[in-house]
Amino acid sequence: MLRTWFRAMMVLLLCRPHLRALAAHTPLPRKLPHYEGDACKGYKLVDPDGNLKEKLCEKLQKCLKMFCKSDDTCICMMCGMTEYNSYEKDELETETEGKQKQVGTTQSEIRRRLKEKEKKLMEMRRTAEEMKDSRELEAILVRLGGRHETVQDEIHSVIHGQSSELSALIKLSGGSLCSDHLCLKHLRTL
Repeated sequence: MLRTWFRAMMVLLLCRPHLRALAAHTPLPRKLPHYEGDACKGYKLVDPDGNLKEKLCEKLQKCLKMFCKSDDTCICMMCGMTEYNSYEKDELETETEGKQKQVGTTQSEIRRRLKEKEKKLMEMRRTAEEMKDSRELEAILVRLGGRHETVQDEIHSVIHGQSSELSALIKLSGGSLCSDHLCLKHLRTL
């Protein structure tokens, strides 16, 4: 408890923005006057990270600043000069930027492929719907074709029945026609 109070008092004496940030539980502002001096120009201010052990070299406990392309691992500057001297290496930030660009292009390629597949899926759904409609239309045509044959048979039977009735009427009227014709001759001669 005494240590915490002492630290708070030291912060209060040294830097009021630190105390305000601590009290407000907000991150420290990037542009503090004592970070702009010549002594701090060579350093980079980063946000606090809970995984500090992952960012330190296991052997030397130094900050990992290089990337070994041969082993595909992060290394510190000292390991880069000693153990990894003959290996192909690059700065960690440069390699990170390159990997992020690679991930970005891969993501855009995946999005493009996903759009293509969605387009193909919509096309297949539309085709399936058209096939379903054509099958329904074919079934309707088959039913109509069967109905057409039935109607055609009914028409033929009606025509046959009508023609037989007509021929019977012609036979009946044919005899009366002759007699009427004789009647007409009689009428002319009168």
